[in-house]
Amino acid sequence: LVPAVYCLCTGKDIGTYGYIFQALIDKAAVLEVDLNPDTIICDFETALIPAIRGYFPNTQVQGCYFHFCQAVHRKVGELGLKTRYRQHEETRRKIRMLLATAFLPVPHVNTGVSLLEAGTTGNLSALFQYFRQEWMIDERLPLGNVYDVNIRTNNHLEAPDIGTGCNGHPDSASAIRKRYRW
Repeated sequence: LVPAVYCLCTGKDIGTYGYIFQALIDKAAVLEVDLNPDTIICDFETALIPAIRGYFPNTQVQGCYFHFCQAVHRKVGELGLKTRYRQHEETRRKIRMLLATAFLPVPHVNTGVSLLEAGTTGNLSALFQYFRQEWMIDERLPLGNVYDVNIRTNNHLEAPDIGTGCNGHPDSASAIRKRYRW
């Protein structure tokens, strides 16, 4: 996969995404290109998914597995589990297996999580509670599930930015200069 369009923007709201998608749809019409993707892989930004569904109603929205793992690992840190993750094999194994439940068929995820959760206490139990509340709700579970999905991440499309020195959210001009080595 190769990105066809890059869009640098400051907003992450439905209006901003709508403006971008409408501009893409309009440009595609001028170029006589049928802009009707089968699937869009994205991270889990709150406004992005409804915007995609609004502008591309026939497109399947698939969450990015890398961003899913990143969010769960962020919670591991928030719960003070980083040291335990690094030093205790059993904790590390449980968390990795929790992330791997995304590879189970959707109807089996709850059983898989329940089996892993058995016997957990303290902050590890809190991680499972977070996981259930954040990732296992009806509208979220299919997005983060990668069972039978060929392309599970869009991270490789973002990878060129890693070597450009762009960290965080650069201003548009410096991101373009770094990208194209001006």
